[in-house]
Amino acid sequence: LFDDYMELFVQFGYASLFSCVYPLTAALLVVNNITEICTDAFKLCWLFQKPFPCPAANIGVWQVAFEVLGIFAVCTNCFIITISPEVRDRCRDFGMTPEQSLLYAVGLEHILITLKIAMAFAIPDQPHWLRLKILQMEYRSWEALKQAVRRNLHLLT
Repeated sequence: LFDDYMELFVQFGYASLFSCVYPLTAALLVVNNITEICTDAFKLCWLFQKPFPCPAANIGVWQVAFEVLGIFAVCTNCFIITISPEVRDRCRDFGMTPEQSLLYAVGLEHILITLKIAMAFAIPDQPHWLRLKILQMEYRSWEALKQAVRRNLHLLT
């Protein structure tokens, strides 16, 4: 499981950190993921034939790693775009000094990180319909347990 998360982490890093330099990164990662899904399906269906997953409540420390990588991606992309020759030429056309363009990049980076953090808090980890299904399952489990206890008490008396 660690290797799978590490692979996803590296792929997310490639896509988010360097997509402004090489835009085909995302397309190549999609092709890679489709190929990997097919090979994993073959391994699970024909070679191992017993995929018993271990249940987990969440992805643990990987959530923090992906969040930090997302923040680094915002910083990296802002500064990579700022040092690109096209943007430098445009800044010179508008009479901006390199220091001013750097200040604009830092300001944009702060705005985007604030927006990212606000969206992370605004979007719930579990959708409403999933929370309802979990509550329904818990309610049914409690009702089944109550009936089992009543049956056992009835058998004892």
